[in-house]
Amino acid sequence: MLHKPNEKKPAKRAAAPKPAAAKPAGASNSKKQSNAEGEGGRGKKSPDVPAVRKISAKPASKPIPAAGRSSDQPLDLSHLASFAGYRLRRAQISVFDDFIAEASALDLRPAQFSALVVIDANPGSKQSEIAHALGIKSTNFVAMVNELEARGLVERRASDRRSYALHLTAAGQQLLGEMERRHAKVERRYDALLGPDGRETLYVLLDKLCEGKS
Repeated sequence: MLHKPNEKKPAKRAAAPKPAAAKPAGASNSKKQSNAEGEGGRGKKSPDVPAVRKISAKPASKPIPAAGRSSDQPLDLSHLASFAGYRLRRAQISVFDDFIAEASALDLRPAQFSALVVIDANPGSKQSEIAHALGIKSTNFVAMVNELEARGLVERRASDRRSYALHLTAAGQQLLGEMERRHAKVERRYDALLGPDGRETLYVLLDKLCEGKS
């Protein structure tokens, strides 16, 4: 085979460059914005992000005491004490407390004691008459008589087709006598508190209040 002198082989062609990958929209802008924020220094924020205000926690303030009487001072009841009803109510509570202290052993309430006293003084009276005299509602009085009858203290006797007459039994008379002896001590203490004529004066004044209402 014959060769041509000084013949050079043809050079290889360089590969064509690949096209650059497309960047997502906004990527370059975001990068530029990030660089700009870093170069601008701290404290600068994007105008689209609202600034957050820091709230420092403050210690709870102590309650301010209300102006007025101190807790160690007694209540002022002078205006309330000027009402007759208030004084009567206080007296009633005191009297009832004395009665309950004596009647607790006999399991007797003030209204029951009053009913026994009236029935004993007026044997054969109708239920409605005694209820009206004591100022007790008819339905409440019937319930109370039912209780006294169940204890064997009161008995009902038919007076006509529509009503019953009330009488104390022997047990009822015995219980009433015991209660009157116990309560006599309390009445003597009232006499000592009110003085010689105090009881009569008190009764007159109380009766005036009762009569003025009727």
